[in-house]
Amino acid sequence: MNGPFYRKKDFGKKLEKYVDAGVREYWIADVKNQKVIVYDLGDDFGENMDLMIYGMDGEVPVGIYDGSVR
Repeated sequence: MNGPFYRKKDFGKKLEKYVDAGVREYWIADVKNQKVIVYDLGDDFGENMDLMIYGMDGEVPVGIYDGSVR
């Protein structure tokens, strides 16, 4: 992410569009802060979404599959 424009776009507009489209999981790689931010949007169109934050040095569980990504 490069600056406030991208942060606003990634955490606002994109998230809203993905919820509207029925996407169940949305990942944001925040290279600057060495984090992977995962929104679990679920099957209820974001009504009860969860937010998880992981470091880039480990595995990140993939909620829509039975597994993880390194």
